[in-house]
Amino acid sequence: DFDDVQIIYYEIPVADAGTNDSTCGFSYNLNATPSVGTGTWTKQSGPGNVVFSDPNNPNATATVDAYGTYVLRWTEDNNGCIDFDDVQVIYYEIPNANAGTNDNTCGNSYNLNATPSVGTGTWTKQSGPGNVIFSDPNNPNATATVDAYGTYVLRWTENNGGCTDFDDVQIIYYEIPNANAGTNDNA
Repeated sequence: DFDDVQIIYYEIPVADAGTNDSTCGFSYNLNATPSVGTGTWTKQSGPGNVVFSDPNNPNATATVDAYGTYVLRWTEDNNGCIDFDDVQVIYYEIPNANAGTNDNTCGNSYNLNATPSVGTGTWTKQSGPGNVIFSDPNNPNATATVDAYGTYVLRWTENNGGCTDFDDVQIIYYEIPNANAGTNDNA
């Protein structure tokens, strides 16, 4: 007398969560490569909460409520045979550049007045009749000195981890008059 034994061999999953990446804003489209079984996304670490549009979709959208670095795990389960892989996603805040208000000045120098938001800001010349020298191109309150009078458009660009925004300001540089009433005289 003998008994038959049925043995089921399940394929072991090979989880691939995709490559580390970064994004601008609060949402990121994940890119796992599924193998076998059922895959599920979970948060391993990060400064805020994560909501997955569909935790079982390898291409789910992961939306966070706080900027920063997150480690997200793609776990595949094929009837108890489990494998997982992690991916790091950095969520960067999108800058909101503000170069200040249009203005004019007497002379060839002007103290700029940008309002920084996030990341590194940089001043550049967009247009104008001469050259512009910035006392410190990364200072929101840099002095912009020109070598020719006229109308200039200056750009304040903010970069936060590759997420950028810019704003332009128009400054008119007027030559200071040199009044000359003539010489004293007797009538």
